Amino acid sequence: MRVPTAHAIYEHHRVRLFAELLSGNTSQGNLELLGELMYQSHASYSACGLGSAATDRLVELVREAGRAQELYGAKITGGGSGGTVAVLGGRNAGQAIENLAKRYADDTGHQPYIFAGSSPGSAAFGYLKLSSM
Repeated sequence: MRVPTAHAIYEHHRVRLFAELLSGNTSQGNLELLGELMYQSHASYSACGLGSAATDRLVELVREAGRAQELYGAKITGGGSGGTVAVLGGRNAGQAIENLAKRYADDTGHQPYIFAGSSPGSAAFGYLKLSSM
């Protein structure tokens, strides 16, 4: 029970820090910190046994591509136990995401669905948007 408890405690801290970083400037350093928080969150969630091999692979591919391709971080998200990965990328990261999806499909035989933006539900609760300087 120690790992799931630690996840909840540290995830709360990561989320608060993530929100604080989003309200600041969007420097390269902040993007890298945001990405690192996402990677930590993903690893912590997976350590609880709640992740999946598919999402772990997608996060690994994002990490391999890295900031050279304007990909800063990734983590599992959604309803739990796999299926969706959120990726933090720069404005010009579209081709890198397409390349990642192709590589994932070649590796696994499953074509991932790529979507961008927010659902209409976010308008009701508010959202934080990261924009370049």
